Amino acid sequence: MSERSLTPHTVPSRKDAAIDTREKILRAAITTVRAHGIAGSTTRAIAAEAGIAEGSIYRHFSDKIDVVQTAVVAFLVPSYRDYIGDLPGKAGTATPAARLREVLRKTMAFYRDLIPLMATLYSENALRDRYQAQLVGGRGPHRASEAVAAYLAGELSLGRLPSGIDPQAAAQMLLGACFQQVFFEQTLGKERLQLSERALIAKMVQTLTDRGSETTSE
Repeated sequence: MSERSLTPHTVPSRKDAAIDTREKILRAAITTVRAHGIAGSTTRAIAAEAGIAEGSIYRHFSDKIDVVQTAVVAFLVPSYRDYIGDLPGKAGTATPAARLREVLRKTMAFYRDLIPLMATLYSENALRDRYQAQLVGGRGPHRASEAVAAYLAGELSLGRLPSGIDPQAAAQMLLGACFQQVFFEQTLGKERLQLSERALIAKMVQTLTDRGSETTSE
């Protein structure tokens, strides 16, 4: 049982209660943005999702943008970063095709959350500068590309991918295609896309894993 587990006779401290409320607000912000977008994610809507009074939000955050930005940094980015950071060590565990399909699905899901939030954060210079200041210690979106490239290099060293692949270029093309798919989906609508998410993933994976395109020297 963790130190914070409560027995019937324990009362949570004010500090613990404040931490719990803050986390509820951040998780509610993500849920609300997913359901209603940035415009519909008012502090009232976030508070309703969290099951708290709207005024409680202002005890922890200055405004709605502060809540959303903190939610991105505290929950969305770390969750994806942890997943992608473990990727290089998974070379050789599942088939490259299965692993790449998983990576691409998770990356598109991450971008679906991130793109509308980042659009808001980059709408004003002050918000953009505040976000960039938090990207310390080598953190940032480029880390995902590096991790995917390291994974592809690992699979190449095991002979499980065609030898002509450039890991870094392939990683950037994969993640760039994911970003573009989600951007088009959110700006044009799914019905106007040439390829569905599933079809695009299948084609990208086939392109990278198809040994028919491998060149060999005589």
